Amino acid sequence: MNKILSASILLTGALALASCAGEEENLFDKSAAERLNETSAIYTSRLEASPGGWVMEYYPTNDEEGYGAYGYLIMSRFNRDHSVTLGMNNELSNGNYLEDTTPWEVITDNGPVLSFNAYNECIHTFSDPESYLRGIAIGDQGTGVGGDYEFVMVDVPEGGEMIMLKGKKRGTYTRMTRVPEGTDFNSYLMDVDEFQNRIFPSNAPNFNVATFGDSIMKIAEASTTIPNFYRYNGDEIADETRHPFLITKRNGNYYLRLRDAFELKDDQKAQEFEYNEAEDIFREVNNPEFTISGPNPAEFCQFALDNAHKWQLLRSSSMSESMKEKYETVFNGFKTRGFTLSNMQFSINENGEFVLGITYRKTSNTRISVKYDFARNGDQLTLSNPQPVDNAAAVIGNINGLQDFVNAIATTYNASQDGSKFNLMNIKLTSASNANDWITLTFIN
Repeated sequence: MNKILSASILLTGALALASCAGEEENLFDKSAAERLNETSAIYTSRLEASPGGWVMEYYPTNDEEGYGAYGYLIMSRFNRDHSVTLGMNNELSNGNYLEDTTPWEVITDNGPVLSFNAYNECIHTFSDPESYLRGIAIGDQGTGVGGDYEFVMVDVPEGGEMIMLKGKKRGTYTRMTRVPEGTDFNSYLMDVDEFQNRIFPSNAPNFNVATFGDSIMKIAEASTTIPNFYRYNGDEIADETRHPFLITKRNGNYYLRLRDAFELKDDQKAQEFEYNEAEDIFREVNNPEFTISGPNPAEFCQFALDNAHKWQLLRSSSMSESMKEKYETVFNGFKTRGFTLSNMQFSINENGEFVLGITYRKTSNTRISVKYDFARNGDQLTLSNPQPVDNAAAVIGNINGLQDFVNAIATTYNASQDGSKFNLMNIKLTSASNANDWITLTFIN
């Protein structure tokens, strides 16, 4: 009897398990293929739902240097006739605006995949073995720049302003941001390019500064868009880390987004920064205290001097009326003696002394020097105790107004930028005791 009861219980349990297994199979009323096709259709409609199109922040690879490390903006408009219009203006388009319209679709491949499934001159250039970059053929590598033309659709929210893609082969993330209806692709690219060149001009002599809480770094070579971030007091070569970025525009504001986020303490990140025009600074969108900015002008002035650079003052330099009058008196003083005043330059000499070098000429250049005690305190620079070097005293005594100018230079200055904080080619020095006395110095390499 017990054996029969036990067998009955086991049979009942087995039937119950079988019943549960059958019910689990019915949890979904559609097959995986059907659900995937439906998702693909939804994602297709969401791409088409931006009449103005999208701007793609496209990185061919995850490399830190070389051809594939650069980021590129590709404009895209997905049309309901299953054509897509792509536009770009970069080195791979020979610095000219290039636009091409070809088919596209969202295919199913273990998930929805955006596929540019016919050769498009914009997107396929990055994987074409015949591509050129900086005028150099890179076809011998067999992969061109090495980029993707099919993308796993990672995040495609309904009505979203942004879509996140991931390269199917390279695994590099590409973000797409909605642009307003009526956006002219070429005008958008030109606008962003003008801003980028203004903020990070190639002729800017200075480094920039990233302040991410306790982590403070210098940023070199920002104009390349693959800048070097290194410890503020570290070595530019030994501590080198490259962080590619792209700049886009939305809602009238410019944004700088690093390809790879900085992972900081307390699970904080620093990746995307909004430019604040009034402050002339980039602030992280989620952590506004994290910034990218130009350096302190007084500190950079001293840094340049310590690294064998010079600061120049010319007759044509911008200066206050009072200082202009003093400079003109000196210029005419040399002229009366049959000489032409060429320039005045501030530098550190071979003895580590701060000197004002005054160059004048008749048939050839002659230079005299006056040394000063030099000190920096925060935003201020102080010059004091002028002393002529060698035969400078005799020249100064024979040129009308030169002694007055040499003495007038000896004061404490508030240093500020003359233009953008990101470009300290020119630094304005304003007397701390009289705001009406100021001069502008130009960086000399």
